Amino acid sequence: MALRRSAALSLRRVPPAPLAWLLEPSNPSVRHLALRDLLDRPESDSEAHAARQSIMRTGPVPIILAKQRRGGFWGVEEDFYVRSKYKGTVWTFILLAELGANGRDPRIRDTCEFLFTWSQDRTSGGSPTGAQKNSAASRRASYRASPAI
Repeated sequence: MALRRSAALSLRRVPPAPLAWLLEPSNPSVRHLALRDLLDRPESDSEAHAARQSIMRTGPVPIILAKQRRGGFWGVEEDFYVRSKYKGTVWTFILLAELGANGRDPRIRDTCEFLFTWSQDRTSGGSPTGAQKNSAASRRASYRASPAI
């Protein structure tokens, strides 16, 4: 909460043009974050709530989800982490989390299941490199009480 207050206080020095740009409805992820973190609006605020509801319909989230492959992954299935850095499933999933995608959406849940399945070594049953990061992102997405990732 202290961070939000200090951010809101620092806005007094920000010219209005950047704030207007951050609040544009064309990118509801950015709008929601600006309302919540810069203007200290609660989730119950009508504008913050409307922006949050728009995230899955407008802006980058639906564009990213449209490129998801059947089975809940992006790119090459086996290259979900190491060999497709910044383009594979893990990185795409992290981006969706940062953009505020809804963890209750079936496509997000498909990705969670994909990551849980592929993050376990087939031979030993242990976690291969990067699995802890994958599991953390998956838990954030699907198993939080909040509808957000």
